[in-house]
Amino acid sequence: MPRRVASGLPIPVLVREIGSRRAVSDSRAAKRKTRVLTALAATSLDEPADLLRLHESALLLRAYPDSHRSLREAEQALRGIAARVRRIERRAGEMPDLLDATGIAGTTVTCAFSLPVALRLAARYPSAVSLEDLEEAEGRLGEALPSVLLPAEAEALSDGYVLPREWLRRTGRRARTGAPPRLAALFNFEDDRVRAALWTAMDLTVRWDLGAGPGSRTLCRAPSGPPAFRRCVARRSRPDLVSEARKEKLPIELVRSLEARRWIDAAFAAVTARFREMHTFVHASERDVWVAEAGDGVRIALFGVQPESRHALRAFYGFLLVRNGVPVGYGDAVMLFDWGELNFHVFETFRQADSASLYASVVRLLRQQFGIRYLHLNPYQFGRRNEEAIRTGAFWFYEKLGFRPVDRGLARLWRSERRRLDRDASYRTPAATLRKLAQGAMGLALESPSAPLERCYAGFHPVRLALAVSRRIEGLHGGDRAAAGRAALDRACGALHGEGSGGDHGALERIAPFLDLIRDLEAWSPGRRRALAELVRAKAGESELGYLRATQKHRALRDALLAVSRQGERGSRAARETPRPRSESTRRVRRD
Repeated sequence: MPRRVASGLPIPVLVREIGSRRAVSDSRAAKRKTRVLTALAATSLDEPADLLRLHESALLLRAYPDSHRSLREAEQALRGIAARVRRIERRAGEMPDLLDATGIAGTTVTCAFSLPVALRLAARYPSAVSLEDLEEAEGRLGEALPSVLLPAEAEALSDGYVLPREWLRRTGRRARTGAPPRLAALFNFEDDRVRAALWTAMDLTVRWDLGAGPGSRTLCRAPSGPPAFRRCVARRSRPDLVSEARKEKLPIELVRSLEARRWIDAAFAAVTARFREMHTFVHASERDVWVAEAGDGVRIALFGVQPESRHALRAFYGFLLVRNGVPVGYGDAVMLFDWGELNFHVFETFRQADSASLYASVVRLLRQQFGIRYLHLNPYQFGRRNEEAIRTGAFWFYEKLGFRPVDRGLARLWRSERRRLDRDASYRTPAATLRKLAQGAMGLALESPSAPLERCYAGFHPVRLALAVSRRIEGLHGGDRAAAGRAALDRACGALHGEGSGGDHGALERIAPFLDLIRDLEAWSPGRRRALAELVRAKAGESELGYLRATQKHRALRDALLAVSRQGERGSRAARETPRPRSESTRRVRRD
């Protein structure tokens, strides 16, 4: 028989009631939700399903509370989650499958994380992080470990006299054999991509015990201001992004030192506890963290990337969306000139709040902070190789925001589907049609008239310039990348009259292959070449914001690279071959 609480109702009934995420936010409903939370807090909640429903509801109420009291009750309920999980685990003798891999307090995150993530986890949560199944991975470890040691050290491992785990035990100083701080540090040597690749090839499993610490999605918090409360039902209409982008500027400031680290820690934990990796969070620069006040308790933190981890050509910023200190979403923006690609995600718990207004706030901030005038939407966001987006009809979410297919054939299909929807409100676009619509990118010009920007950036993506670099290396240098790199750097230095040989030499070395694609580079005026040298110096600067603004001013560079992009992809299905973001954006990590 179902257990009952003081209200007389069975626990599952109360859990379902508090789980009504679209509850009306009037005073009567607010009082009822608070009473139910209080009643459930006094019960043991021995069923994993009931505990999960309580967790998701309390987390939603913590970010979107109705009052000071509901905020306190939600926070108190969340503070007790770890103890409830431990009690259920003890009763069952093991962690129930339903709670495993949820990222809530009291559970563990077990993944084959990349080297940078393993290092950051080990530094931030040293006593809670370990390596699992080293015995099973000993063969792979034995092949990789000698390559990162001195030859004199590697002799101990030769011919199997000493096994890798034994070597770690016998040579460490009070360090656990399975602790990532030591083992990962052996593979971490400045910006050595080979060592990082060796770590990945070993496929080691990192275990992060979340416990009652601040890393779980239950208790992860970012710096917050005064609480904001829900006074009415969240609106269901879609904002006009072009109008939103023209609104007055959001208050924004550059944060430093301790506060910047707190924001980076919150962003890193928010996605890692959900089995994801974000390049912009792992390699965030403490000197390039901006926080904007978007109103209604929403803050948007922007994270620039450390110079050594930046893209060669594009500017790259991540962002974290927070309401009342609770992370509710995240993403990144890849930008060049006044073109930008926005990858946007709201965590599942909060998708019934107001995703559209959050999206509009991010777009408004991109226009304000970075001068973006044209938005490119990657097909992955609305369904290409993304079945979750197909199930949720993400194409129509973005369509209602103003995005339109770039490819003409897909635009005809969209118009046909739009007419059907307008005629019949009950009509639902079949999944097969949504998959077809997701074969090409969508775009949106944030200015009116939109035609000039649409013509300028039709079918454009910076990745096509990278492919043009590879084709040039193969065609002109026979695949010799070292020779191609030297030739491109020599040509760039000559065109810039030797400028760029100081602290920005590394930036010039990375960007030179793109400059090598420009046939008339040497014929540019002295003013254009000086501006290009300044642009390269900005790429190596403390913030990429200066670099991005420099690319927007250098119209000759933009026109030349757009021409290369169009020429290289002429005759191909350019608009349908936009690449899916990989590790530089969100990386889903394999979990065991």
